Amino acid sequence: MPHQHPETLTARLEQTNETSVVYGWPAGSPRCVLAFRQTGRGWRSLFPGAPVLAASDLDPGILERLLGEIAADLGTGLLYFPLAYPESAAADRLAAVPRMAVWRRSPSPVVRWDDGGHGVMERFRERHGSQATRKTRRWNSSLRAATMTGTAACAALAEIERHSWKASARLDLDSEGQLGYYQRLLRRRLVTMSAAVLGDRPVAYRLDARHQDTVYALEWSYDARFGGHAPGMFLMVDGLRRRWGGVPLKRIDLFGGPDMLKLLVATGDRERIDFAWPAGPAADRLRRERHAHDARLRRCLDAGVGVRAAYSAPEPS
Repeated sequence: MPHQHPETLTARLEQTNETSVVYGWPAGSPRCVLAFRQTGRGWRSLFPGAPVLAASDLDPGILERLLGEIAADLGTGLLYFPLAYPESAAADRLAAVPRMAVWRRSPSPVVRWDDGGHGVMERFRERHGSQATRKTRRWNSSLRAATMTGTAACAALAEIERHSWKASARLDLDSEGQLGYYQRLLRRRLVTMSAAVLGDRPVAYRLDARHQDTVYALEWSYDARFGGHAPGMFLMVDGLRRRWGGVPLKRIDLFGGPDMLKLLVATGDRERIDFAWPAGPAADRLRRERHAHDARLRRCLDAGVGVRAAYSAPEPS
């Protein structure tokens, strides 16, 4: 998983606006590595998708003891491992730990890529109907795709996030303490930035990380001042094909819950689950909260409410 790369972890720990910790056991030659950051909900794993690095023969009882010592060290009653892929080795390790709570989450949409991306535009036209032709014509007349790196990419990321719809809801990368982290990943070339450019101005971005035969679309957003050009849709639809077309991949993981845009191009999904230790009242409260969050977004999706409106619209009836 891309978030487990050693340089990715280094970039995370260089953050100055959040508390992050790493534990390795045994010292000197670790056979188990766990990393957490402090959030409003307590301490959660830094490794989405595969929340722990552990040797295949690590005894579950040892891992339980380590989690108890970590919880005591952090002064917390709950350690949270969100959004793991159940087929991962990490999920196997956590599921075997005594007193581990586990529950299902919304799946992550994926795009099968064995056709080299040729089917993306066809699915978009089939699912978006007459609007697909109009928006494609608008893209072709106003937008171009570009790959950005270094200082220019970091500046574009900050500018687009500052003017994204997420900023008004304080869900943008800067508000969530993530901007500096992703800028470090860009400087280290651990992620690539695809941008939609209007004239000379980047107005949307998508950050991708390739791991073996899978590309993870980790983050994406657009400048709301230029939303009429549909630059975010351009990057998620035509931009995927332009960036990864013909590359021998198994899939592109859109790396997040389902929404109307992702479902225009997805061919399936990957199940995701949460772990929390130890099982008990605190884990039960967290499970109910996460299930309620997923259920609300699902109702909005079923009602045709986009992800932007879902965070501000009243509950659909």
